[in-house]
Amino acid sequence: MRFSLRSTGFVATLAVLAACNSDGTLAPDNSPVSVSAVQADVQSVSAASASDAVAAIGTGLSSAGVSYYVAPANAMGLSVAAGTVSGSCSFSQATGFYTCTGGKEHGLLVTRQFKIFSGGVGTPTTGLADSTLAIWTTSGRDTSSEDSRVRIRIVNHADTNMSVITRDTAAPHLPTKFTNNGHGTQQDTVIFSDSNGVKTYTISNDVRVTNLVRKAPEPQNPFPASGTITITLAGSMKYAPKTGETVTKSVAGTAVVTFNGTQNASLALGGKTCSLDLVTRKVSNCQ
Repeated sequence: MRFSLRSTGFVATLAVLAACNSDGTLAPDNSPVSVSAVQADVQSVSAASASDAVAAIGTGLSSAGVSYYVAPANAMGLSVAAGTVSGSCSFSQATGFYTCTGGKEHGLLVTRQFKIFSGGVGTPTTGLADSTLAIWTTSGRDTSSEDSRVRIRIVNHADTNMSVITRDTAAPHLPTKFTNNGHGTQQDTVIFSDSNGVKTYTISNDVRVTNLVRKAPEPQNPFPASGTITITLAGSMKYAPKTGETVTKSVAGTAVVTFNGTQNASLALGGKTCSLDLVTRKVSNCQ
């Protein structure tokens, strides 16, 4: 028999079941499809989504040489930025996109594209504001996954949309920070497998970046100083055990990641607040 659970109020469901288990009337459910297990997976997916958004903004800035648009003589357009691109990145005058291929992050193969839109660049008497369009695809085995199981993450498409970058100073003064606001989507497939079976999540993420502040120069300030990223996700989970019937569930939730300038950000989801390591992308210390 095929078991299906619709969980449009996923966060509310988590709270109710947590309350039932806390009073000792029900034994904890340690099955791979329990509420707590699915919540842990959703935390993991949300953490990766937020980390990807941070990386996209940061890599977009540095690849396009935004930090160096500080004087009129050096701020005349994308040709200057193209000269700062390193590694396997290229720039197309025809499309306006930078394309960086062959990069690996946590064992995953990443292809990124960036387009920079300049408003006021080259005008020393006005404030400078730019926006970016970042698109990337990710596939492969995530080396930050738990030791007991393998996590394979395939982002079919991710688009930060028009992420507006605002400097705190106008040319020719050197900026000390950039503030990012943006909205985009991700279509994400995540596979968890262990000796008992395989879980596959197919999820659509709505990603909203709000007042995300990055200090300049970015290489010396790799983590956002403040701001939030809100990930609202909805999709399905299918668990195929090696023995037994396949289980399917609909999952939904909203995670809020808050940054503080350090490697460890705060991730809030399902009534719990956890620590998110922006380097390893692991979630821990949920309370």
